[in-house]
Amino acid sequence: MYGEVKAMLFRIMPGGAEAAQIYLGLLCLLAILAVARRGLSWLPSLGILLVLGLAIEVADVVFLRQSARAAAPELLHFMLVPCVLHLFARLRWLKV
Repeated sequence: MYGEVKAMLFRIMPGGAEAAQIYLGLLCLLAILAVARRGLSWLPSLGILLVLGLAIEVADVVFLRQSARAAAPELLHFMLVPCVLHLFARLRWLKV
């Protein structure tokens, strides 16, 4: 079931698997910030996102029998854009 849902999400998103990880990380960050009613510079959002990303990668290893070595690059793709956006917001390069 988990594999089918993940495959369906990745088919919907444009680009390859790496691009889907990036989109998923960005969408999760926006959902966290919307629920918390905070801006991009809110630091706990990255912690929550990291825990969510780790949970997704653990689920990939356990349920999809993915190698643990493949989990690290996927977690990097998941966290990359949210971390950059957070940095830009902290440096006030984004008007948020």
